[in-house]
Amino acid sequence: MDNEYRSEVSKIIEVLSTVKGFDEFCGECYPFPKGDNVILHFRKWKEAHGGIEREENITLSILDEKFNSLLKKANNNKLSGFSSNLCVNDKDLPDFLNDFENSKTGDLSFKKANIQHYKTIREYIANIGVDIRPVYDKYKNSVNPYINAELALLFDNSGMYDLRLYHLEKAFRYAVSYPNPYWDTPFGIYGCTEAVFEVQYLLGFQGRKELSSEIPDFRFKIMELLYLYLSRSIHIRENTPQSANWLSNRANLLYENKLIFSMIFSENLFPGINIDIQFMSDKIYAYSIAEAHGLGIIFEQDKKDAYKMYQHDSLIPNNTGGLHDMEDATFGELNKRGMYRSIALANKLYEKYQRGEYFLDQDKIRTVMRYIRNCKR
Repeated sequence: MDNEYRSEVSKIIEVLSTVKGFDEFCGECYPFPKGDNVILHFRKWKEAHGGIEREENITLSILDEKFNSLLKKANNNKLSGFSSNLCVNDKDLPDFLNDFENSKTGDLSFKKANIQHYKTIREYIANIGVDIRPVYDKYKNSVNPYINAELALLFDNSGMYDLRLYHLEKAFRYAVSYPNPYWDTPFGIYGCTEAVFEVQYLLGFQGRKELSSEIPDFRFKIMELLYLYLSRSIHIRENTPQSANWLSNRANLLYENKLIFSMIFSENLFPGINIDIQFMSDKIYAYSIAEAHGLGIIFEQDKKDAYKMYQHDSLIPNNTGGLHDMEDATFGELNKRGMYRSIALANKLYEKYQRGEYFLDQDKIRTVMRYIRNCKR
């Protein structure tokens, strides 16, 4: 933390110390949980020890907004900041984006989604037809992770599995390198994110678990790395339609892997974090960003999912109660907590990334791809 941040925090603490009971609160509750807002804890403590007067409530509300804004600004620098000097200037990328768009035939096909989130709604994936050959002939030798991740997805839809894995490995190689030369390149980050997502998806739970016998803690590291790349994709182009899409994808990842992410949050922040709150937070912020760009109707289901989780603690409506019964905070307050915790976790994982904890050498990459081929069989 820089001197400006410390100075601003000191000012907040100075004002906070004037609120009756703060010294006693510190004596009882210090040290505070990492990644949480101390002002919220003090507010709860005050409510349990005689209540909060009107003037105190106004003071705490102002300090809470100030602290959250300061915390987000400080934490986001690692996730959103990028240096144009370090950005890889791949001359093929603009041409690829244009050629890829022009290669779409307009044909649509629908495939039932492997994971179904709802009881009464059947989910399908819509695939847009693409004339692969001219695009592939021109870009098959590219090293750009985004181009290779997109080519891998094209061959997934065409059923050409070996070519899919060939290009997936080329993209994945950069995602597990350290340092990643594409860390300061937005589309390079998007490609790495797609590659890590596809690798963990193709391995499945069993494949990730078995790989951990050859690559220690792989089942945790691959999910941590994916969470980091999703967070980088969200924040590198913050408040854009792309970030809304990545937020929605991160929410789905949490929902489909609650147990392992409960363990990841517990190890890197503190125990007891409710993953459903993190899911709800990502979904509602995805919708809010999309709505600001006139795309709310496309993300309407995200909003519905967030409210269903708040009301029912499930995507399937029930009469057992929801997060509003379990938690001592409003819908908006829970979503803010979720957002700040997601930033805190991503920064913890970024520190691990900087220590090279997610690095895989060529032999380990080949091992991962071998397991994927075995899973296919």
